[in-house]
Amino acid sequence: MNRVGTSMAGGLAKPSTHKRQGLCANPRRSKNPTEAQEMAVLADYLDASGLLWCHVPNESRRSPRQGARLKRLGMKAGVPDVLIFGRFAVIDEKMANARWYIGVAIELKRKGGSVVSPEQRVWGNKLEAAGWFWAACCGADEVLSLIRNRVIPEGSPLLCGPQTKKGMMVSLEQDGCPV
Repeated sequence: MNRVGTSMAGGLAKPSTHKRQGLCANPRRSKNPTEAQEMAVLADYLDASGLLWCHVPNESRRSPRQGARLKRLGMKAGVPDVLIFGRFAVIDEKMANARWYIGVAIELKRKGGSVVSPEQRVWGNKLEAAGWFWAACCGADEVLSLIRNRVIPEGSPLLCGPQTKKGMMVSLEQDGCPV
């Protein structure tokens, strides 16, 4: 996930403004799943995982009237697509260190030219400042790789004692770890 923007990686990759050279560049866009199709795959996995999560459906097209109504009710541009609630240890991209976060926020991008908007960058920075882990991922497979390989929920046996994950020593012991 060399193009994922996280606080541990020192900020976001700077995607080009040209659509074909964006965060998730792929010249064969027509063969790529839509963001909605990618989100459906991710939703199935997250539902089965037992994690507390939700999808923020900001991507829908709306009439100006409906958009104004939703904005008045609190809808915000740039909010990440997926919010996963709870304390998590997240292993950095080099698989060397881990940090605690109060939640995980994912901006899901379609493979094939998607870019992170300025509003999404602002939300990512604000969430990181508030103690959340934030990442922009190209497709459901990249999100699933992140969750399976680098995100460890609090109370997991991997966090108790000298356990390893992908060859990395995890030293984030917590009270109440399962035996």
